[in-house]
Amino acid sequence: MKHESTAEKILMAGKNFIYHFLEYLQFFVALTIIVAIVITLLTIPQQLGMLTDVGSESLIAFLEYVINVIISIELIAVLMHQTLDSIVEILSLAITRELILQHLHTYEFLIGVLAVAVLFAIRKFLFITKKDKPRSSAEDMAVSIDEEDTRRDVPEIVSADKTN
Repeated sequence: MKHESTAEKILMAGKNFIYHFLEYLQFFVALTIIVAIVITLLTIPQQLGMLTDVGSESLIAFLEYVINVIISIELIAVLMHQTLDSIVEILSLAITRELILQHLHTYEFLIGVLAVAVLFAIRKFLFITKKDKPRSSAEDMAVSIDEEDTRRDVPEIVSADKTN
């Protein structure tokens, strides 16, 4: 059995403290983003009112507004569940936002399209998400059993007008 020295224990305690501090900091940042999103969503009626202006700029401004909210929501998902899937999703959203809303030169647009294609290739060939994994027949059976158990827990509502 290996005995840890006092210095190793202090180092381990320091690492644990930093790890937990960073987790709380990520949670605080996510909470701050949620508050900002809620405040931003309160101005949706004003944003919709601007759509009545004649011209395409009002529509572009509204799309930018909505896409920024969507990217913020995805950023919260990345902060709380740091998976390769969530990172690829937020990167593809951010790149797509730039492609849609910015007036890019042809070569910049092509680079953006290639970047999205690379992200899709990464998602398809380098990892398999839970959504993409095929389930085995045993897993299908387990899911159907779970669904059956759930249905048993819900009481049936019998109509009062039915007579036996």
